[in-house]
Amino acid sequence: MKCYDLSSCEKRAAAALGYAPAPAATSVVLRSRKDIPTQPGFFAVQSENPDLLVEACKRGTATLVMPLDARDYWRNNALLQAAIDKNRVFEIPLRPLLHAHFVQRAKLLNQTRFFLKRCVKRGVAFVITSRAENEYDLKSPREAIATAQLLGLNFQQAQYALSKQCEKVIEELAEKGRTT
Repeated sequence: MKCYDLSSCEKRAAAALGYAPAPAATSVVLRSRKDIPTQPGFFAVQSENPDLLVEACKRGTATLVMPLDARDYWRNNALLQAAIDKNRVFEIPLRPLLHAHFVQRAKLLNQTRFFLKRCVKRGVAFVITSRAENEYDLKSPREAIATAQLLGLNFQQAQYALSKQCEKVIEELAEKGRTT
């Protein structure tokens, strides 16, 4: 089964670890409504403001939505509903989980575990990515699956988030002609 990393900037290192080639999303940090991408492309949006993420889901062209920076993302019903309504995919990056320390790591793990539990229950699509900034941030597919299991997913759910769900995103991009 092929695994993909939709956010890695380290293509050679990802291939060496066993990831299949995949387009990398352009990361967009939302600070105001005018930052929401509306032109065609493969975008991954993130923001500290959950209302901007909801707005990006509803009216933007973002394919991936990275909620971990948003205030109270883990219990935000509007964000989940917007993702369901507009067929958006949440990006769950491993890098913030690996770089957090002490109590902050425990808090982030618990909130992400709760968020993923809600996503699975409501049928919201999500992918596991590395968000690697260098080759040392990149983890193998097996390590990514093991980390996803720490987040409460079973092996099949974790594998699906790294392979089949990523394939669906790539196919959707190809159909729309938005690969980069």
